[in-house]
Amino acid sequence: TPSNTMPAFFSIDAPEVDQKKSAAIKARVQEKKQAVRDAVAKVKADAKEKRDAAKAKKAAAKERAAKKVAAAKAKKQAVAAKKQAIRAKKAAIKSSGAVSPFTLYMQKTAQKGSKMDLKAKIQAFKALSDAQKKPFVTEAKKNLAKR
Repeated sequence: TPSNTMPAFFSIDAPEVDQKKSAAIKARVQEKKQAVRDAVAKVKADAKEKRDAAKAKKAAAKERAAKKVAAAKAKKQAVAAKKQAIRAKKAAIKSSGAVSPFTLYMQKTAQKGSKMDLKAKIQAFKALSDAQKKPFVTEAKKNLAKR
């Protein structure tokens, strides 16, 4: 019969050839599956990397904004402290009292309830003798020393 004269690898009945072919096919299928798995894993890893980068960028922006707010707050507090120091210094100066004999005279005459106008008070101060002006001068010197 012609089937007997044909080589074994052409024969339908050759089981070892079918097994080799099916093993090779299975190997190629496994390689393709592994390649697909690797590609999917790479896509997932890239997506995770992008998400992580976006999170880090957002966190950095948030941190920069917080630093900006803190700097503005510190600057505001520094300005407030400077203003408070100036107010305290001015208050200390005011508390020392008047440093001009004339100003002291004006304060004393105003406290007495005098109804004199400014020109009359100036004339009255100029009319005072040196002995009468002496207490105002000494008090003014003391006040000046306090400053």
